[in-house]
Amino acid sequence: MLSLLHFSCQHKNDEKGKKEKPGKGRVMYSINGFNLENPLLINLPLSLSEVSGIAFYDKDTSLFAINDEFGFLHKIRLNKPDSSGMWKFGPPGDYEDVVLVDSTFYVLVSDGSILTIRFAAYDSLSVTKSQIPETFKGEYEILYYDPSDKNLYLICKDCESDKKSALTAIKFDPLNKVYAEGFMIDVKSIAGMVGKKKMRFKPSAAALHPKTGELFIVSAINKMIVVADRSGTPLKAYEVNEQHYKQPEGISFSKEGDMFISNEAADIGTGNVLFYSYNAKP
Repeated sequence: MLSLLHFSCQHKNDEKGKKEKPGKGRVMYSINGFNLENPLLINLPLSLSEVSGIAFYDKDTSLFAINDEFGFLHKIRLNKPDSSGMWKFGPPGDYEDVVLVDSTFYVLVSDGSILTIRFAAYDSLSVTKSQIPETFKGEYEILYYDPSDKNLYLICKDCESDKKSALTAIKFDPLNKVYAEGFMIDVKSIAGMVGKKKMRFKPSAAALHPKTGELFIVSAINKMIVVADRSGTPLKAYEVNEQHYKQPEGISFSKEGDMFISNEAADIGTGNVLFYSYNAKP
């Protein structure tokens, strides 16, 4: 578990120290090794009010992040969030997620294109773009890495080929820069887990837990966390406290299994990151 002694953060409670009232719906406070009731809150600088994706960097316990609208890669020092490093990788656009694999960053554009970013000489960035084929045209917000097959995966938020009962996941081979069919996520199954007959499930972030191999899928619109297996089969679904999750757009794990979830400001205060320590005991 990460040491938080030097984090510039606070517990997500009100000023009097009382627990926040649950939001509407079936709010769950425990999920596969995490107590969601009282996260540690890390406030972000104004430049990350629209933080859309995060990637934890184990070597110095920091986070890399991107802003939804501007082409900058940010490094967030968790003990000093206001003194972030920043590097430009592209013009203003619609950037949705960032993944760090070894020393290479992958940034997802909303149309499914992927930017491969590496640090070059004099602290500059080398950037190449892989354009998604027309076959997989759609709107994407999720990019994550699966070390078991060394592929990146994109989950479609809105694809014409999808029906309300399913979502498409596309895989991307980062070595050969090739897109291919991945798997389908059964939305009807997710709806049933929270007592609904049907729903429009629109996920905004996902990552694989390094200890269990489970896929954690976050939805800002649905205010849900879904836990699935590697092939996308839903295992559990949780409706979460709306006051914690004003607009969750990013998720990442440390190698020990601790979880970070980022929230956009959503016109209230600044963007933030919620930290949850991992407890493997049931």
